[in-house]
Amino acid sequence: MDRRPVWTTIVPYTVGFVQLVDGYTLFAQIDGEPDAVAIGRPITTRFVQRGEQNSPNSP
Repeated sequence: MDRRPVWTTIVPYTVGFVQLVDGYTLFAQIDGEPDAVAIGRPITTRFVQRGEQNSPNSP
């Protein structure tokens, strides 16, 4: 069994603080080319399961 953290299989990746419309702020991985990321640019949210890790609301 591979015991490395799941994120080691997807490097390099871009992360940042994302402010949601309702005012909450998340620290999240941002999917896309790093040069396309800019402060204030709108994004679309999606949740991706990687390996055996689940978000708290997963079934």
